[in-house]
Amino acid sequence: MRNQKPAFPTLAANFSHYSLPATHYFPLNDLRFAFRQLAKSPGFTTVALLTLALGIGLNAAMFNIVNSIVLQPLRFPEPERLFRLV
Repeated sequence: MRNQKPAFPTLAANFSHYSLPATHYFPLNDLRFAFRQLAKSPGFTTVALLTLALGIGLNAAMFNIVNSIVLQPLRFPEPERLFRLV
């Protein structure tokens, strides 16, 4: 019997060119490619970074508001004695 290729290649055959198993693949080349693409389009990079900064900043601000209003107890000596007049 001659060495024949299997009819359906396995996943291991597709990743045989890596020195590590496919589960331990570190995408260093992918990161380099991503940074090169971002450097080629500074307008997109600026918009993407501003969007991320705005989203992270608003998320932190909203957490601080919710934390101070809802999660923290009131800063009174006996907050359970407070009531609301309608």
